[in-house]
Amino acid sequence: MQKAPVAERALAARIHRHLTKDGKALRKNKPSSAAFATLGPYYVTSPAGVVATHVDLENFGRELGLLAEWEMLES
Repeated sequence: MQKAPVAERALAARIHRHLTKDGKALRKNKPSSAAFATLGPYYVTSPAGVVATHVDLENFGRELGLLAEWEMLES
């Protein structure tokens, strides 16, 4: 079975919308930023601060139930 590709931006938007329900947010670093090495390309914040660093979008999307079994992150 061939999996349907989902754009990185689309998956990031799905995750961000899901997290905002809990007062959290998905953030993205630019590779040239100083925080990129510390936080990774994606990280999760809450009002209390950084909750997760170096977030793998595809795995995180699956954990949250936002990426179906028949979908994959577009490369």
